[in-house]
Amino acid sequence: MPTLYLLDSNVLITANAAYYQVGRIPHFWAWIASLARRGQLKIPAPILDEITPSPRDSSFSSWLRTNAQDLAFSEAHSSANLERVLRQGYGFAHSDIAAGELSRVLNDAQLISMALASKATRRVVTLESPQPGRPPLPEPRNRRIPLVCAQLGISCINTFDLIRELDFRIPLRG
Repeated sequence: MPTLYLLDSNVLITANAAYYQVGRIPHFWAWIASLARRGQLKIPAPILDEITPSPRDSSFSSWLRTNAQDLAFSEAHSSANLERVLRQGYGFAHSDIAAGELSRVLNDAQLISMALASKATRRVVTLESPQPGRPPLPEPRNRRIPLVCAQLGISCINTFDLIRELDFRIPLRG
């Protein structure tokens, strides 16, 4: 079974804002769109909702509108997996989760729980930086995606690893 890459919102937001702007590097965005159409790359609905382009960035807004349906990963998350992510990955006991605390990590926890559903064939892609995975661990609300994935044995990579793994190349003109 092929690997499914589940993207965090920061992958697309940062790529467009910092180094692969839609209007300047269209090959990157065409590649992302083709991976989404083929089902190799998806973004869970709560994460996709986090991507709200600036009204001044019409190229990115247009690209996102055009490709949102292909990008969207509509599989429902398992409440058992979500609870496991919150308990084991973030360190919340079920009774300890206050609404404010939960809201800070819920979308990331849903992303991770969707990868947990089939961790042998799913990878999380994020630009969050790793944290030390040894005690004392950061407060639950401050744990980043790579640390939580490591706690649960889920593969987590960044955009540049994705580019290398799937061999993205920009065609050069002679």
